[in-house]
Amino acid sequence: VGAKIIGSFQDITEIKENEIKFKGIFDSAITFIGFLNPEGILLEANRTALETAGIKRKDVIGKYFWDCYWWQISETARKELKENFQRAISGETISYEVAIWIANQTPVTIHFSLKPILNEKGKVIYVIPEGRTAQEIIDTKRRYKSVLEGTNIGTWEWNVQTGDLLVNDRWAEIAGYTLLELEPSNIHTWSGLMHSDDLEASRKILKKCFARELEFYEMEV
Repeated sequence: VGAKIIGSFQDITEIKENEIKFKGIFDSAITFIGFLNPEGILLEANRTALETAGIKRKDVIGKYFWDCYWWQISETARKELKENFQRAISGETISYEVAIWIANQTPVTIHFSLKPILNEKGKVIYVIPEGRTAQEIIDTKRRYKSVLEGTNIGTWEWNVQTGDLLVNDRWAEIAGYTLLELEPSNIHTWSGLMHSDDLEASRKILKKCFARELEFYEMEV
């Protein structure tokens, strides 16, 4: 500026430390994760995604995601990805099962998602692709099942649309029955077992839950 040079410097130690933390979490994840820009170009892929496919970072970074190794398994997979990416760019979170290539052109089915990242104005600035193998999902379900069985609690799953009620053995045992004796189970199975004095209170709490006035349905009956 005129005869002067104006400069500045800034302590970015904290920024660099956060980058290292992010990179560590990103690369240690057992799922396949990446970053896409709004054009669909792959900006980053984690170590799991690269090593499982037997490829290097330079092989895919900077390419359109659907042109990368994983998706060369079929034209159908590439076309479906392109279509779903356009939906993600509009702000929709996409999730589906698809076959991709891992190392040595070995096909594997993954549970795949595309999650849009929005800025403060609501504009999509990145899309995060994430994939988990079907076996990982099975293993996770087994772990959750083991935890539930270990706590020795009764669990229930209510399909609000159909009224169907899925309960575990412990739930039936607490109620004084076997699962077989309770089949077919539905929401009326539960209301039929409940004491009449508690039934109306239960309905009121459920109504508040559906109206989002309460976060949990919880009561003693």
